[in-house]
Amino acid sequence: TISDMVDFGSNTQEALIALCAALFSIVVYSTVAARFGIPTSESHSLIAGLSGAAIAMHNGLGGINMDEWVKVLYGLVMSLLLGFAIGWLLCKLLTIVCAAMDRRKTNRFFKAAQIFGAAAMSFMHGAQDGQKFMGVLLLVICLSNGRENASGVGMPVWLLLLCSLVIGIG
Repeated sequence: TISDMVDFGSNTQEALIALCAALFSIVVYSTVAARFGIPTSESHSLIAGLSGAAIAMHNGLGGINMDEWVKVLYGLVMSLLLGFAIGWLLCKLLTIVCAAMDRRKTNRFFKAAQIFGAAAMSFMHGAQDGQKFMGVLLLVICLSNGRENASGVGMPVWLLLLCSLVIGIG
């Protein structure tokens, strides 16, 4: 979806330059925001950077594929709502289940559960962020090879491994 939500036009050389400008703007924005302590989301920055570059390439909204853009918006809203609802339900369920337990006896279990939960959250965060940037890198590869978009192109295994490695190191 991330690679199909914008159309950079048929000139792949100009499209590659616009894509690089979009990615550079994400880095600049994130660096400045971090410097001033402003909370940021690289996901939102990525979407805004790609959309801005496509709008600039077409001198208007013609570069935005609204069908794909809506999918991204649904994902952003649904992940927020579902994460809140499931977290609230699990917290209430644990409160009910553990109400009669002795806290000293349950501390060992909850310490281990906290480590497991943090590891699972870290894994899912990397998996989710990795997908977005793999889509953009696939678009870069396609534009570099003269393709106008990444539709119908399979994700190379080496790209999956590279993104996993870089996110793991980071």
